Amino acid sequence: MPVGRLSDRLDRRIVAAGVAIGLCVVAFCLALLPLARAWMLLLTFVLGGFMTTIYPVCVAHANDRIEPDMAVAVSGQLILINGIASFLGPIIGTSVMGATGIEGIFIYMATVAGLFAAAAIWRVLQIEGPDRKDRPFILLNERMSQPIGHVVEENVS
Repeated sequence: MPVGRLSDRLDRRIVAAGVAIGLCVVAFCLALLPLARAWMLLLTFVLGGFMTTIYPVCVAHANDRIEPDMAVAVSGQLILINGIASFLGPIIGTSVMGATGIEGIFIYMATVAGLFAAAAIWRVLQIEGPDRKDRPFILLNERMSQPIGHVVEENVS
């Protein structure tokens, strides 16, 4: 929720870069610092939080930049790319871990996150962001569909 609300207020590319930088820092801490068990558990919890928020922020950014009639096609492509990365990432990661030990997997994660953050920051500097749309935050329940959410949104405004 905090990252989602932040990405609603700021450029999502900046938020994604910030999350990736956080992931990079935590992964390097796990790789390089001798930590007590309690600190290691806390940092792995934080690492998981950073890892699980990058994709939704990127999907929201993609949806901000596309036309509504392209939403299904772009969503399908994003799911395909995520699936391929979910397949290749563990294979590469286990190869790295086999060669370097457990610290290597964290360095691998930190390196990939750092490259992602650099690419996101480069895009912020080179490409203009999408138009801002001020809309209220509405939680949809299981009885509401996306089209109904837009009707509710129009009535709230």
